[in-house]
Amino acid sequence: MAAGDARHDGAFCGIDAVLSWDVLNRRVLLFSFLALALCGCSTTDYRNTSYHRVTLERIEAAGKNGAPGNAPSTLRAGTAKVEITPPIGMPLQGFGSRRGEPSRGVHDSLFARVLVLKNDHAQLVLVSCDLMGVTRNLTDAVFEKAGRKVPLARSEFVMLATHTHSGAGGLSDRFAMQFVGGRFRPKLFAETTDRIAEAVVRASRDTQPAQISFGSGETIDLNKNRSRCGGPVDREVKVLRVTNGDGRPIAWLVNFAAHPTIFGANWEFTADFPGYLCRELEQDGAVALFANGAAGDLNIQGRNDPSKEAKAERAGSTLAQRGAEIASKLLRKDVVEMETRYVEALLPPVRIRLDGAAIPVWLGNCLFPRTLPVHLARIDHTLFVTVPFELNAEIGLAWKQEAAKRGHDLFVLGYANDYAGYVVPERNYATTCYEARTSFYGPQLDGYLTEVFVKMMEGTAK
Repeated sequence: MAAGDARHDGAFCGIDAVLSWDVLNRRVLLFSFLALALCGCSTTDYRNTSYHRVTLERIEAAGKNGAPGNAPSTLRAGTAKVEITPPIGMPLQGFGSRRGEPSRGVHDSLFARVLVLKNDHAQLVLVSCDLMGVTRNLTDAVFEKAGRKVPLARSEFVMLATHTHSGAGGLSDRFAMQFVGGRFRPKLFAETTDRIAEAVVRASRDTQPAQISFGSGETIDLNKNRSRCGGPVDREVKVLRVTNGDGRPIAWLVNFAAHPTIFGANWEFTADFPGYLCRELEQDGAVALFANGAAGDLNIQGRNDPSKEAKAERAGSTLAQRGAEIASKLLRKDVVEMETRYVEALLPPVRIRLDGAAIPVWLGNCLFPRTLPVHLARIDHTLFVTVPFELNAEIGLAWKQEAAKRGHDLFVLGYANDYAGYVVPERNYATTCYEARTSFYGPQLDGYLTEVFVKMMEGTAK
């Protein structure tokens, strides 16, 4: 298909179409020739592989080294917010059809928002960025810079992308990501990671006694399945609210699943609908984080909106108002149990398919990571699972059901700590839909990641 086709507005919409990009044309030419070499997908059951065995061993070791069952203790919270809008002329990230060309303006500013939650035994640091994706180099740099100034363990640190397709490009050193975000800009990368790390430090040092509440509700027809008419849709809005001793909100986390692609392949930086959501919730001085969910095949539903701005504002305002309604009925608590778990999960061999041909596995393994971080955090009976993928809605819904069976309420946090494409149900892998074509780790990735999640969840204290 042609780059920029409106039917496919995911992160890699131009990976098989932008072969004339002058910055990368030599490497792309080599990439194109190698694409002609076919290789069949392995039919080996993932349960019989070394990556499965090693990952389960790591999960077991993480459980033994963790500290489940910590006694409840008083909660403290800290927040920070920093602008990360690049200079005009830097590339945008999110559509291959832009070919890494310079941005032309700023529709609305981009931010990184930080929420630190801690008690006497554990802490959880959440960083939500107005970016399409955060790749490992970005996560590692912020973690290392912040960790030089404040105590910070890897299991406690989570970076999220809101997944706006009009965020800053030039931040990934990964070749495949440069198709949708332009060539790597070291100076912009250093400045951006410095700003985010300083925000983490400020939030960590400036905590106060706090109360926390969790809740959820549904929206009616706000999002839709973009791949299948009548396909699965997760309409749940999940809310975490943090207040001070007077009951005034100091932080929000809103978890909802939908692609922030309302503005399309435009040339101005914008946070898309999550920006409108956060700005509305921040009117009273709080810091509001948006965490995208299993949004792989979900978009915002149109409603005869007169403009893209009106559609984005409607979506953001709807979520803000629904979140406030949910939070108004919640009980607050100031004493909680907390624990965090982290594992470097090994992944299947990379299988990239272009128009029926498959990139040789050895080359695919050079383009995408074979090890990715997975976090699981627990605050009382609420769980947070982080994955560096775009999960189809059906998978996210199934994970929530698995958590509910064990007495947990689950926040699915996608686009976290790295980025490695889509995850689709195994039966859909052989289809020609966009999400299946940009699922890069073979047909059994869904089953494998589900087992990883369940095994990590089974090791929690509650």
